[in-house]
Amino acid sequence: MTDTKQAPAKTTFQKLMLDVQSGKADKELFFKTFLKTEFYVAFNKRQVTGKDGLEDAQEFDFVLYDSQQNKDKKSIVISEQANYLQKLGAETLLLIKGVEILNTLYPDVEISIAYDGGGLGMPVDMLNWLRETIKPKEETKE
Repeated sequence: MTDTKQAPAKTTFQKLMLDVQSGKADKELFFKTFLKTEFYVAFNKRQVTGKDGLEDAQEFDFVLYDSQQNKDKKSIVISEQANYLQKLGAETLLLIKGVEILNTLYPDVEISIAYDGGGLGMPVDMLNWLRETIKPKEETKE
C-alpha cells in the first residue's frame, strides 16, 4: 500500500486506512473492510449492439487515470466521497462495494482510494493477491 498524504479521517474506513498505514491495525481487517465498503467510481457508458444493430444492452467501463505509483500503469480512483471524484471531472458515478470493483476491474489496473487530503494506492500485485485470497470463498457460495 502506498501512502500519498495524511489528513484527518472522516469515515470508519478512512480511520482504518490510517491505522493500517501507521501500524495500529491489521491489514487483514483492512482488506475485509475494503471488500464490504461502498465506493464511488467514475465510469463511461458503452452501448452494446446486437446482430440486427439494435441496442442489446448497456455496459460500462471504469474511467482510467495515469497511476501515481507506476508510470506504465493505469488506475481507477475510488472514494467514499462523490464530491472528490467530481472535483477530478467525473460526470457519471457508480456506487459499488469494493468486492464488486475488484471482480470487475481489469487485472492490470491499480486502485487509488482517495479522500480530501489523503489517499492510498493499491498496486496490481496486491489486487491480484486479494483476488486469489477471496476466490475460494466466492466459489463455495455457489
